[in-house]
Amino acid sequence: LYLTGEQRPIRTDKTGTFTVTVSSPGTFTITPVVRGNFTSSPLNRLVTVNSSNVTELNFSLTRVTEKATARGRITDAAGAPLSNTAVQISGVGRITTDANGVFVRSGLSSGNYFLSANAAGLTFSPSLRQIKITNGRGVTVNFRGRPLDAGANIATYLSGLYTVSLSRTSGQCAALPSSISGAATVSQTKDRVRVSLPNLGATTLRATSNGFEGVVSKRRLGCTLNGNVKGTYSSQDQAAVTGNLEIVCPGQSNCSGSFVGTLKRQ
Repeated sequence: LYLTGEQRPIRTDKTGTFTVTVSSPGTFTITPVVRGNFTSSPLNRLVTVNSSNVTELNFSLTRVTEKATARGRITDAAGAPLSNTAVQISGVGRITTDANGVFVRSGLSSGNYFLSANAAGLTFSPSLRQIKITNGRGVTVNFRGRPLDAGANIATYLSGLYTVSLSRTSGQCAALPSSISGAATVSQTKDRVRVSLPNLGATTLRATSNGFEGVVSKRRLGCTLNGNVKGTYSSQDQAAVTGNLEIVCPGQSNCSGSFVGTLKRQ
């Protein structure tokens, strides 16, 4: 902090407390000077010192979060813009491209985000893109769309952002919740599909002609999870999910159960 007429700073101790001693009565302005992304409230304080001490000259510091912008352009295989194409940003929502195929989403806080493009009859490259926002730095992500191949396996076009809703159909224990809902991601490379579900984490499964299936075997939250999961797509945007799961937690009784639900593209 700086005091009117003083050239040297007044520093707070490790508890954030400061003490100012003046040589004679008068009216002074105290102004905090903050390093980093903080702002002070109030910006300064005017205080009149007479013959007694003045206390409770408090300041509140608030961290200022720098915002950033994610932008990009979506084109077809020939490079022509694709207008009115949906772009989903995880945890944020959906935006659409303008007449030039451009999308812009400002006001993003620091963190990791997944982006995917979606339009009827098209598949996009990349199918799913993860970005990291740091220190207010913007990110550019471009997508290229092409028509779905006639007769192609639907499993070729699974990647994207989804919402998942699963319900337990059997089994009773605290480690096996009665329902699971939230955000999910699906990404595919060749014959493998990586599915990330709430409570179960990410699992790599085998791609089938109309979805995915495979064995779940992992440790999560101190417990061992073993079982299987299967997803069957009825359309490009929705899949039915079934599975069985056994959960072994140290110091608790083992439990197993089955679940059923849906994945729906955001």
